[in-house]
Amino acid sequence: MCHRNHRNCVTQERSCSLVVIYLQQRLPDTVLLQAALGKSTPQRALCFENPRKWTGCSSRMCSKMMIKRTIHAALGLCLRTGDRRMAPPQQDVVRALFSTKTTYSASFGGWEEMDKNFINTKSLIESRSPTCRPLQVNAVFRHGTRYPSQNDFKILHRLQGVQEYITNKKYYKLKSWKNKFSDTEPKILAETGRKEMQDLGQRYSWYFPRLISRTHSANGRLKFTSSDLSRTIESAEMFIEGLQKVMGSKEEGASVKLDILNSDTDVLARFFDNCEKFIRTIEKNKTALAEVSKFGDGNEVHSVVEGLIKRLGIPEDISFNKDHAKAIFSVCAFELAIWGKSDWCDALTTSDLQVLEYLADLKHYWRKGYGYELNYHICCRLLQELFTIMEQAVSGIKRDDHLVGSFWFGHAETIFPLISILGLFNDTVKLRADNFDTSRDRLFRGSKLAPFASNVAIVVYECDENKTDADDFMVEVLVQETPMTLPCCQSSLCQYTTVKECYSKWLNDCDFEKLC
Repeated sequence: MCHRNHRNCVTQERSCSLVVIYLQQRLPDTVLLQAALGKSTPQRALCFENPRKWTGCSSRMCSKMMIKRTIHAALGLCLRTGDRRMAPPQQDVVRALFSTKTTYSASFGGWEEMDKNFINTKSLIESRSPTCRPLQVNAVFRHGTRYPSQNDFKILHRLQGVQEYITNKKYYKLKSWKNKFSDTEPKILAETGRKEMQDLGQRYSWYFPRLISRTHSANGRLKFTSSDLSRTIESAEMFIEGLQKVMGSKEEGASVKLDILNSDTDVLARFFDNCEKFIRTIEKNKTALAEVSKFGDGNEVHSVVEGLIKRLGIPEDISFNKDHAKAIFSVCAFELAIWGKSDWCDALTTSDLQVLEYLADLKHYWRKGYGYELNYHICCRLLQELFTIMEQAVSGIKRDDHLVGSFWFGHAETIFPLISILGLFNDTVKLRADNFDTSRDRLFRGSKLAPFASNVAIVVYECDENKTDADDFMVEVLVQETPMTLPCCQSSLCQYTTVKECYSKWLNDCDFEKLC
Protein backbone atom coordinates (compact mmCIF):
# COMPACT_ATOMS: atom_id res chain seq x y z
CA MET A 1 0.00 0.00 0.00
CA CYS A 2 1.26 3.47 -0.83
CA HIS A 3 2.19 6.02 1.75
CA ARG A 4 1.01 9.53 0.85
CA ASN A 5 4.60 10.84 0.87
CA HIS A 6 6.08 8.01 -1.19
CA ARG A 7 8.00 9.38 -4.18
CA ASN A 8 6.13 7.09 -6.59
CA CYS A 9 2.72 8.26 -5.46
CA VAL A 10 0.65 11.24 -6.43
CA THR A 11 -2.01 12.34 -3.99
CA GLN A 12 -4.74 14.79 -4.81
CA GLU A 13 -7.76 16.16 -2.98
CA ARG A 14 -11.29 15.54 -4.30
CA SER A 15 -11.95 12.07 -5.68
CA CYS A 16 -13.21 12.04 -9.25
CA SER A 17 -14.49 8.98 -11.09
CA LEU A 18 -13.27 10.36 -14.43
CA VAL A 19 -9.69 10.26 -13.13
CA VAL A 20 -10.07 6.51 -12.63
CA ILE A 21 -11.62 6.03 -16.07
CA TYR A 22 -8.91 8.05 -17.79
CA LEU A 23 -5.97 6.48 -15.98
CA GLN A 24 -7.31 2.97 -16.42
CA GLN A 25 -7.40 3.64 -20.17
CA ARG A 26 -3.88 5.10 -20.23
CA LEU A 27 -2.16 3.15 -17.44
CA PRO A 28 -3.20 -0.51 -17.22
CA ASP A 29 -0.70 -1.22 -14.42
CA THR A 30 -1.71 1.68 -12.24
CA VAL A 31 -2.98 0.75 -8.81
CA LEU A 32 -5.75 3.07 -7.67
CA LEU A 33 -6.24 3.38 -3.94
CA GLN A 34 -9.12 5.28 -2.36
CA ALA A 35 -8.22 6.52 1.09
CA ALA A 36 -9.35 9.01 3.66
CA LEU A 37 -6.24 11.05 4.28
CA GLY A 38 -6.26 13.80 6.86
CA LYS A 39 -9.44 14.48 8.78
CA SER A 40 -12.43 14.10 6.48
CA THR A 41 -10.96 15.08 3.13
CA PRO A 42 -11.31 12.26 0.59
CA GLN A 43 -8.17 11.91 -1.52
CA ARG A 44 -7.04 9.55 -4.21
CA ALA A 45 -3.58 8.04 -4.23
CA LEU A 46 -2.09 6.90 -7.52
CA CYS A 47 0.81 4.44 -7.33
CA PHE A 48 2.86 3.22 -10.27
CA GLU A 49 4.02 -0.40 -10.33
CA ASN A 50 6.22 -1.39 -13.28
CA PRO A 51 4.44 0.68 -15.93
CA ARG A 52 4.31 -0.89 -19.36
CA LYS A 53 4.49 1.11 -22.55
CA TRP A 54 2.11 4.05 -22.28
CA THR A 55 0.40 5.73 -25.19
CA GLY A 56 2.76 8.46 -26.34
CA CYS A 57 5.92 6.69 -25.05
CA SER A 58 8.43 5.08 -27.35
CA SER A 59 9.36 2.25 -24.96
CA ARG A 60 8.66 0.83 -21.52
CA MET A 61 10.78 3.65 -20.15
CA CYS A 62 8.56 6.72 -20.35
CA SER A 63 9.75 10.24 -19.62
CA LYS A 64 8.71 11.87 -16.38
CA MET A 65 7.25 14.74 -18.41
CA MET A 66 4.92 12.38 -20.32
CA ILE A 67 3.82 10.76 -17.06
CA LYS A 68 3.28 14.17 -15.51
CA ARG A 69 1.21 15.39 -18.46
CA THR A 70 -0.96 12.26 -18.45
CA ILE A 71 -1.75 12.57 -14.76
CA HIS A 72 -2.17 16.33 -15.00
CA ALA A 73 -4.74 15.87 -17.77
CA ALA A 74 -6.74 13.39 -15.72
CA LEU A 75 -6.59 15.30 -12.46
CA GLY A 76 -7.50 18.51 -14.21
CA LEU A 77 -10.94 17.16 -14.95
CA CYS A 78 -11.94 17.47 -11.30
CA LEU A 79 -9.63 20.21 -10.11
CA ARG A 80 -10.88 23.25 -11.98
CA THR A 81 -10.21 26.29 -9.88
CA GLY A 82 -13.67 27.67 -10.58
CA ASP A 83 -16.94 26.75 -8.91
CA ARG A 84 -19.26 24.53 -10.93
CA ARG A 85 -22.19 26.41 -9.52
CA MET A 86 -21.51 28.71 -12.47
CA ALA A 87 -22.74 25.96 -14.77
CA PRO A 88 -26.44 25.17 -15.07
CA PRO A 89 -27.60 22.61 -12.47
CA GLN A 90 -27.63 19.09 -13.92
CA GLN A 91 -31.42 18.84 -13.82
CA ASP A 92 -31.65 22.00 -15.96
CA VAL A 93 -29.26 20.85 -18.69
CA VAL A 94 -32.00 19.74 -21.09
CA ARG A 95 -33.57 23.19 -20.64
CA ALA A 96 -30.31 25.12 -20.98
CA LEU A 97 -30.05 25.47 -24.77
CA PHE A 98 -30.46 29.12 -25.75
CA SER A 99 -28.87 29.27 -29.20
CA THR A 100 -25.76 31.50 -28.96
CA LYS A 101 -26.51 32.37 -25.32
CA THR A 102 -25.72 28.78 -24.29
CA THR A 103 -22.79 28.06 -21.99
CA TYR A 104 -20.05 25.82 -23.35
CA SER A 105 -20.69 22.94 -20.92
CA ALA A 106 -24.46 23.06 -21.54
CA SER A 107 -23.86 22.66 -25.28
CA PHE A 108 -22.51 19.17 -24.50
CA GLY A 109 -25.36 18.34 -22.13
CA GLY A 110 -23.47 19.18 -18.94
CA TRP A 111 -20.02 18.94 -17.36
CA GLU A 112 -19.95 15.14 -17.26
CA GLU A 113 -20.62 14.81 -21.00
CA MET A 114 -18.04 17.49 -21.76
CA ASP A 115 -15.42 15.63 -19.70
CA LYS A 116 -16.24 12.36 -21.46
CA ASN A 117 -15.79 14.11 -24.81
CA PHE A 118 -12.36 15.32 -23.66
CA ILE A 119 -11.34 11.77 -22.74
CA ASN A 120 -12.59 10.37 -26.07
CA THR A 121 -10.86 13.03 -28.18
CA LYS A 122 -7.56 12.85 -26.31
CA SER A 123 -7.60 9.06 -26.52
CA LEU A 124 -8.23 9.24 -30.29
CA ILE A 125 -5.35 11.67 -30.84
CA GLU A 126 -2.98 9.54 -28.75
CA SER A 127 -4.06 6.29 -30.44
CA ARG A 128 -2.61 7.49 -33.77
CA SER A 129 0.90 7.86 -32.40
CA PRO A 130 3.54 7.12 -33.60
CA THR A 131 2.05 6.55 -37.08
CA CYS A 132 0.45 9.98 -37.21
CA ARG A 133 1.57 12.77 -34.91
CA PRO A 134 0.20 16.32 -34.69
CA LEU A 135 2.40 18.77 -36.57
CA GLN A 136 0.32 21.91 -36.13
CA VAL A 137 -2.96 23.08 -34.59
CA ASN A 138 -4.89 26.15 -35.75
CA ALA A 139 -7.97 27.09 -33.74
CA VAL A 140 -10.60 29.82 -33.89
CA PHE A 141 -12.54 30.63 -30.71
CA ARG A 142 -15.57 32.61 -29.75
CA HIS A 143 -15.19 34.56 -26.52
CA GLY A 144 -16.49 33.02 -23.31
CA THR A 145 -19.78 33.75 -21.57
CA ARG A 146 -20.37 37.51 -21.46
CA TYR A 147 -22.77 39.93 -19.80
CA PRO A 148 -25.74 41.27 -21.82
CA SER A 149 -25.28 43.95 -24.47
CA GLN A 150 -26.78 47.43 -24.36
CA ASN A 151 -29.56 46.18 -26.63
CA ASP A 152 -30.10 43.22 -24.29
CA PHE A 153 -30.50 45.69 -21.41
CA LYS A 154 -33.34 47.37 -23.31
CA ILE A 155 -34.98 43.99 -23.92
CA LEU A 156 -34.72 43.00 -20.25
CA HIS A 157 -36.16 46.36 -19.21
CA ARG A 158 -39.48 45.30 -20.77
CA LEU A 159 -40.00 42.82 -17.95
CA GLN A 160 -40.03 45.57 -15.36
CA GLY A 161 -43.14 46.91 -17.03
CA VAL A 162 -45.16 43.71 -16.62
CA GLN A 163 -43.85 41.91 -13.54
CA GLU A 164 -46.08 43.88 -11.18
CA TYR A 165 -49.14 42.56 -13.05
CA ILE A 166 -48.36 38.88 -12.40
CA THR A 167 -51.36 37.44 -10.53
CA ASN A 168 -50.50 33.73 -10.37
CA LYS A 169 -49.20 33.13 -6.83
CA LYS A 170 -46.92 30.38 -8.13
CA TYR A 171 -44.84 33.09 -9.83
CA TYR A 172 -45.07 35.84 -7.19
CA LYS A 173 -41.30 35.71 -6.68
CA LEU A 174 -40.97 37.29 -10.14
CA LYS A 175 -42.77 40.38 -8.89
CA SER A 176 -39.76 41.22 -6.73
CA TRP A 177 -37.18 40.43 -9.43
CA LYS A 178 -34.42 43.00 -9.83
CA ASN A 179 -32.32 43.42 -12.95
CA LYS A 180 -28.83 42.74 -11.58
CA PHE A 181 -27.31 43.33 -15.01
CA SER A 182 -28.05 47.06 -14.89
CA ASP A 183 -24.95 47.59 -12.73
CA THR A 184 -22.57 45.85 -15.12
CA GLU A 185 -20.73 47.08 -18.17
CA PRO A 186 -22.29 45.74 -21.40
CA LYS A 187 -20.75 42.67 -23.02
CA ILE A 188 -17.81 42.26 -20.64
CA LEU A 189 -16.56 38.74 -20.00
CA ALA A 190 -18.24 37.04 -17.04
CA GLU A 191 -16.46 34.85 -14.52
CA THR A 192 -18.10 31.85 -16.18
CA GLY A 193 -16.50 32.94 -19.45
CA ARG A 194 -13.07 33.35 -17.89
CA LYS A 195 -13.24 29.79 -16.57
CA GLU A 196 -14.50 28.44 -19.89
CA MET A 197 -11.50 29.90 -21.72
CA GLN A 198 -8.98 28.92 -19.07
CA ASP A 199 -10.26 25.34 -19.09
CA LEU A 200 -10.06 25.30 -22.89
CA GLY A 201 -6.43 26.40 -22.69
CA GLN A 202 -5.63 23.53 -20.36
CA ARG A 203 -7.43 20.97 -22.50
CA TYR A 204 -5.72 22.12 -25.72
CA SER A 205 -2.38 21.77 -23.92
CA TRP A 206 -3.31 18.23 -22.94
CA TYR A 207 -4.44 17.38 -26.48
CA PHE A 208 -1.21 18.62 -28.07
CA PRO A 209 1.58 18.48 -25.44
CA ARG A 210 4.38 18.22 -28.01
CA LEU A 211 3.20 21.35 -29.82
CA ILE A 212 2.10 23.54 -26.94
CA SER A 213 5.33 23.58 -24.96
CA ARG A 214 7.59 26.03 -23.17
CA THR A 215 10.20 25.72 -25.91
CA HIS A 216 7.78 26.52 -28.74
CA SER A 217 6.29 29.36 -26.72
CA ALA A 218 9.71 30.87 -26.03
CA ASN A 219 10.70 30.51 -29.70
CA GLY A 220 7.61 32.31 -30.96
CA ARG A 221 6.12 29.26 -32.64
CA LEU A 222 2.75 29.80 -30.96
CA LYS A 223 0.75 32.71 -32.36
CA PHE A 224 -2.23 34.36 -30.61
CA THR A 225 -4.51 36.87 -32.34
CA SER A 226 -7.66 38.60 -31.10
CA SER A 227 -10.23 41.10 -32.29
CA ASP A 228 -9.90 44.41 -30.45
CA LEU A 229 -12.86 44.08 -28.08
CA SER A 230 -12.34 43.54 -24.36
CA ARG A 231 -14.25 40.25 -24.18
CA THR A 232 -12.12 38.61 -26.89
CA ILE A 233 -8.86 40.02 -25.55
CA GLU A 234 -9.63 38.79 -22.04
CA SER A 235 -10.76 35.42 -23.45
CA ALA A 236 -7.40 35.10 -25.21
CA GLU A 237 -5.57 36.00 -22.00
CA MET A 238 -7.52 33.40 -20.02
CA PHE A 239 -6.84 30.78 -22.70
CA ILE A 240 -3.12 31.56 -22.55
CA GLU A 241 -3.23 31.35 -18.76
CA GLY A 242 -4.75 27.89 -19.11
CA LEU A 243 -1.97 26.84 -21.48
CA GLN A 244 0.65 28.11 -19.07
CA LYS A 245 -0.83 26.14 -16.18
CA VAL A 246 -0.03 22.96 -18.06
CA MET A 247 3.17 23.81 -19.92
CA GLY A 248 4.55 25.87 -17.03
CA SER A 249 5.74 28.70 -19.27
CA LYS A 250 5.77 31.48 -16.70
CA GLU A 251 9.53 31.16 -16.49
CA GLU A 252 11.83 33.87 -17.80
CA GLY A 253 11.97 34.08 -21.58
CA ALA A 254 8.61 32.39 -22.13
CA SER A 255 6.31 35.40 -22.31
CA VAL A 256 3.45 35.20 -24.79
CA LYS A 257 2.58 37.96 -27.26
CA LEU A 258 -1.06 38.64 -28.14
CA ASP A 259 -1.65 40.42 -31.46
CA ILE A 260 -4.70 42.72 -31.52
CA LEU A 261 -6.42 43.30 -34.86
CA ASN A 262 -7.52 46.82 -35.79
CA SER A 263 -11.32 46.82 -36.00
CA ASP A 264 -11.29 49.31 -38.89
CA THR A 265 -9.32 46.93 -41.12
CA ASP A 266 -10.04 43.54 -39.53
CA VAL A 267 -11.00 41.04 -42.25
CA LEU A 268 -10.02 37.98 -40.20
CA ALA A 269 -12.04 38.04 -36.97
CA ARG A 270 -14.60 40.82 -37.64
CA PHE A 271 -14.89 40.67 -41.43
CA PHE A 272 -18.65 41.15 -41.08
CA ASP A 273 -18.08 44.68 -39.79
CA ASN A 274 -15.92 45.66 -42.75
CA CYS A 275 -18.06 44.40 -45.62
CA GLU A 276 -20.36 47.20 -46.73
CA LYS A 277 -22.33 44.95 -49.09
CA PHE A 278 -23.07 42.48 -46.29
CA ILE A 279 -24.18 45.27 -43.94
CA ARG A 280 -26.40 46.86 -46.58
CA THR A 281 -27.98 43.80 -48.19
CA ILE A 282 -28.25 41.43 -45.21
CA GLU A 283 -27.52 42.81 -41.76
CA LYS A 284 -29.61 45.97 -42.10
CA ASN A 285 -32.02 44.67 -44.74
CA LYS A 286 -35.27 43.56 -43.09
CA THR A 287 -36.38 41.61 -46.17
CA ALA A 288 -33.27 39.44 -45.86
CA LEU A 289 -34.66 38.15 -42.56
CA ALA A 290 -38.19 37.58 -43.86
CA GLU A 291 -38.28 34.01 -42.51
CA VAL A 292 -37.45 35.28 -39.04
CA SER A 293 -40.30 37.81 -39.17
CA LYS A 294 -42.74 35.20 -40.47
CA PHE A 295 -41.95 32.77 -37.67
CA GLY A 296 -42.06 35.54 -35.07
CA ASP A 297 -45.59 36.41 -36.24
CA GLY A 298 -46.63 32.77 -36.65
CA ASN A 299 -48.73 30.34 -34.64
CA GLU A 300 -45.85 28.78 -32.69
CA VAL A 301 -44.63 32.05 -31.17
CA HIS A 302 -48.22 33.22 -30.66
CA SER A 303 -48.88 30.06 -28.63
CA VAL A 304 -45.82 30.79 -26.47
CA VAL A 305 -47.12 34.31 -25.76
CA GLU A 306 -50.64 33.10 -24.94
CA GLY A 307 -49.25 30.39 -22.69
CA LEU A 308 -47.16 32.89 -20.73
CA ILE A 309 -50.10 35.26 -20.32
CA LYS A 310 -52.22 32.45 -18.91
CA ARG A 311 -49.43 30.93 -16.82
CA LEU A 312 -48.38 34.21 -15.20
CA GLY A 313 -51.91 35.48 -14.89
CA ILE A 314 -51.34 38.70 -16.84
CA PRO A 315 -54.63 40.70 -17.05
CA GLU A 316 -56.15 41.12 -20.53
CA ASP A 317 -55.80 44.90 -20.48
CA ILE A 318 -52.02 44.71 -20.00
CA SER A 319 -49.89 44.63 -23.14
CA PHE A 320 -47.84 41.42 -23.33
CA ASN A 321 -46.41 40.30 -26.68
CA LYS A 322 -43.62 38.36 -28.36
CA ASP A 323 -41.07 40.95 -27.25
CA HIS A 324 -41.84 40.12 -23.63
CA ALA A 325 -41.53 36.39 -24.38
CA LYS A 326 -38.12 37.02 -25.99
CA ALA A 327 -37.11 39.09 -22.95
CA ILE A 328 -37.97 36.21 -20.61
CA PHE A 329 -35.96 33.86 -22.85
CA SER A 330 -32.97 36.24 -22.72
CA VAL A 331 -32.98 36.86 -18.98
CA CYS A 332 -33.38 33.14 -18.36
CA ALA A 333 -30.37 32.45 -20.61
CA PHE A 334 -28.07 35.10 -19.14
CA GLU A 335 -28.91 34.48 -15.49
CA LEU A 336 -28.52 30.73 -15.94
CA ALA A 337 -25.19 31.21 -17.74
CA ILE A 338 -23.72 33.70 -15.28
CA TRP A 339 -25.27 32.77 -11.93
CA GLY A 340 -26.48 29.21 -12.51
CA LYS A 341 -30.12 29.96 -11.70
CA SER A 342 -33.00 32.06 -12.99
CA ASP A 343 -36.53 32.19 -11.62
CA TRP A 344 -37.74 33.41 -15.03
CA CYS A 345 -36.84 30.02 -16.51
CA ASP A 346 -39.64 28.48 -14.45
CA ALA A 347 -42.18 30.48 -16.48
CA LEU A 348 -41.09 28.81 -19.75
CA THR A 349 -42.14 25.30 -20.72
CA THR A 350 -39.74 23.05 -22.61
CA SER A 351 -41.89 23.62 -25.71
CA ASP A 352 -41.58 27.40 -25.24
CA LEU A 353 -37.82 27.13 -25.07
CA GLN A 354 -37.66 25.07 -28.26
CA VAL A 355 -39.78 27.59 -30.17
CA LEU A 356 -37.78 30.59 -28.97
CA GLU A 357 -34.49 28.80 -29.61
CA TYR A 358 -35.62 28.15 -33.20
CA LEU A 359 -36.55 31.82 -33.59
CA ALA A 360 -33.01 32.76 -32.58
CA ASP A 361 -31.48 30.08 -34.83
CA LEU A 362 -33.45 31.35 -37.82
CA LYS A 363 -31.84 34.77 -37.39
CA HIS A 364 -28.35 33.26 -37.20
CA TYR A 365 -29.02 30.98 -40.18
CA TRP A 366 -30.09 33.83 -42.45
CA ARG A 367 -27.66 36.47 -41.14
CA LYS A 368 -24.52 34.46 -40.35
CA GLY A 369 -24.92 31.00 -41.87
CA TYR A 370 -26.18 29.12 -44.91
CA GLY A 371 -29.10 31.48 -45.63
CA TYR A 372 -27.01 33.56 -48.07
CA GLU A 373 -23.66 32.65 -49.60
CA LEU A 374 -22.26 36.11 -48.89
CA ASN A 375 -22.63 35.40 -45.13
CA TYR A 376 -19.76 32.93 -45.26
CA HIS A 377 -17.97 33.87 -48.49
CA ILE A 378 -16.62 36.93 -46.64
CA CYS A 379 -14.91 34.51 -44.23
CA CYS A 380 -12.57 33.43 -47.04
CA ARG A 381 -9.70 35.67 -45.90
CA LEU A 382 -9.63 33.86 -42.56
CA LEU A 383 -9.73 30.51 -44.36
CA GLN A 384 -6.87 31.66 -46.62
CA GLU A 385 -4.81 32.68 -43.61
CA LEU A 386 -5.31 29.30 -41.95
CA PHE A 387 -4.28 27.44 -45.12
CA THR A 388 -1.24 29.68 -45.58
CA ILE A 389 -0.07 28.75 -42.09
CA MET A 390 -0.73 25.06 -42.78
CA GLU A 391 1.05 25.23 -46.13
CA GLN A 392 4.22 26.55 -44.48
CA ALA A 393 4.29 23.52 -42.21
CA VAL A 394 3.43 20.99 -44.92
CA SER A 395 5.63 22.32 -47.73
CA GLY A 396 8.73 22.55 -45.57
CA ILE A 397 9.27 26.23 -46.39
CA LYS A 398 9.96 26.77 -42.71
CA ARG A 399 10.60 23.22 -41.61
CA ASP A 400 12.45 24.20 -38.47
CA ASP A 401 10.58 27.30 -37.43
CA HIS A 402 7.05 27.14 -38.85
CA LEU A 403 4.21 27.85 -36.46
CA VAL A 404 3.09 24.82 -34.49
CA GLY A 405 0.01 26.59 -33.18
CA SER A 406 -2.11 29.60 -34.16
CA PHE A 407 -5.05 30.65 -32.00
CA TRP A 408 -7.65 33.22 -33.04
CA PHE A 409 -10.24 34.85 -30.79
CA GLY A 410 -13.43 36.28 -32.25
CA HIS A 411 -17.19 36.08 -32.06
CA ALA A 412 -20.25 34.01 -32.94
CA GLU A 413 -20.23 36.00 -36.19
CA THR A 414 -16.75 34.52 -36.80
CA ILE A 415 -17.66 30.92 -35.92
CA PHE A 416 -20.90 30.58 -37.91
CA PRO A 417 -19.37 31.67 -41.26
CA LEU A 418 -16.27 29.52 -40.69
CA ILE A 419 -18.36 26.42 -40.03
CA SER A 420 -20.51 27.27 -43.06
CA ILE A 421 -17.60 27.81 -45.45
CA LEU A 422 -16.26 24.43 -44.31
CA GLY A 423 -19.62 22.90 -45.26
CA LEU A 424 -20.34 21.43 -41.83
CA PHE A 425 -23.76 21.09 -40.19
CA ASN A 426 -25.55 21.93 -43.44
CA ASP A 427 -29.18 20.80 -43.44
CA THR A 428 -30.53 19.42 -46.72
CA VAL A 429 -33.54 21.76 -46.45
CA LYS A 430 -33.11 25.41 -45.57
CA LEU A 431 -34.47 26.54 -42.20
CA ARG A 432 -37.72 28.43 -42.77
CA ALA A 433 -40.68 29.76 -40.83
CA ASP A 434 -42.90 26.89 -42.03
CA ASN A 435 -40.68 23.90 -41.20
CA PHE A 436 -40.13 24.22 -37.45
CA ASP A 437 -41.60 20.77 -36.73
CA THR A 438 -39.41 19.02 -39.29
CA SER A 439 -36.36 21.00 -38.14
CA ARG A 440 -36.39 19.91 -34.51
CA ASP A 441 -33.40 17.64 -35.21
CA ARG A 442 -31.66 20.23 -37.41
CA LEU A 443 -27.89 20.22 -37.84
CA PHE A 444 -27.63 24.01 -37.80
CA ARG A 445 -28.23 24.76 -34.14
CA GLY A 446 -26.66 27.76 -32.44
CA SER A 447 -26.54 25.96 -29.09
CA LYS A 448 -24.22 23.35 -30.62
CA LEU A 449 -22.34 25.38 -33.25
CA ALA A 450 -21.66 28.72 -31.58
CA PRO A 451 -22.27 28.62 -27.82
CA PHE A 452 -20.06 30.77 -25.64
CA ALA A 453 -16.40 29.67 -25.96
CA SER A 454 -17.16 27.64 -29.11
CA ASN A 455 -14.11 26.62 -31.13
CA VAL A 456 -13.11 25.23 -34.51
CA ALA A 457 -9.66 23.65 -34.78
CA ILE A 458 -7.82 22.43 -37.88
CA VAL A 459 -5.10 19.98 -36.91
CA VAL A 460 -2.31 18.94 -39.31
CA TYR A 461 -0.74 15.51 -38.80
CA GLU A 462 2.51 14.17 -40.22
CA CYS A 463 1.96 10.53 -41.06
CA ASP A 464 5.22 9.42 -42.67
CA GLU A 465 8.72 9.74 -41.24
CA ASN A 466 10.17 10.62 -44.67
CA LYS A 467 7.95 13.73 -44.93
CA THR A 468 8.75 14.09 -48.63
CA ASP A 469 5.25 14.11 -50.09
CA ALA A 470 2.25 16.32 -49.35
CA ASP A 471 0.13 13.14 -49.29
CA ASP A 472 1.97 12.15 -46.11
CA PHE A 473 0.15 14.92 -44.26
CA MET A 474 -3.35 14.59 -42.93
CA VAL A 475 -5.89 17.08 -41.60
CA GLU A 476 -8.61 16.77 -38.99
CA VAL A 477 -11.20 19.37 -38.02
CA LEU A 478 -12.51 19.56 -34.47
CA VAL A 479 -15.66 21.49 -33.62
CA GLN A 480 -16.14 21.90 -29.87
CA GLU A 481 -13.17 19.52 -29.47
CA THR A 482 -15.06 16.83 -31.40
CA PRO A 483 -13.68 15.31 -34.66
CA MET A 484 -15.76 16.11 -37.75
CA THR A 485 -15.79 14.56 -41.22
CA LEU A 486 -15.47 17.21 -43.92
CA PRO A 487 -17.76 17.02 -46.99
CA CYS A 488 -14.92 15.87 -49.29
CA CYS A 489 -13.57 13.25 -46.90
CA GLN A 490 -14.52 9.72 -45.91
CA SER A 491 -13.42 10.04 -42.29
CA SER A 492 -12.37 12.75 -39.86
CA LEU A 493 -8.68 12.20 -40.69
CA CYS A 494 -8.22 13.23 -44.32
CA GLN A 495 -5.33 13.86 -46.71
CA TYR A 496 -4.16 17.46 -46.72
CA THR A 497 -4.15 17.60 -50.53
CA THR A 498 -7.78 16.45 -50.61
CA VAL A 499 -8.83 19.06 -48.09
CA LYS A 500 -6.94 21.81 -49.90
CA GLU A 501 -8.61 20.90 -53.19
CA CYS A 502 -12.00 20.74 -51.46
CA TYR A 503 -11.78 24.42 -50.53
CA SER A 504 -9.95 25.67 -53.61
CA LYS A 505 -13.06 27.59 -54.69
CA TRP A 506 -12.91 29.80 -51.60
CA LEU A 507 -9.12 29.96 -51.50
CA ASN A 508 -8.87 31.09 -55.12
CA ASP A 509 -11.91 33.37 -55.19
CA CYS A 510 -11.30 35.73 -52.29
CA ASP A 511 -11.09 39.33 -53.40
CA PHE A 512 -12.56 40.85 -50.24
CA GLU A 513 -12.83 44.35 -51.67
CA LYS A 514 -14.65 43.05 -54.72
CA LEU A 515 -16.96 40.89 -52.61
CA CYS A 516 -17.89 43.79 -50.39
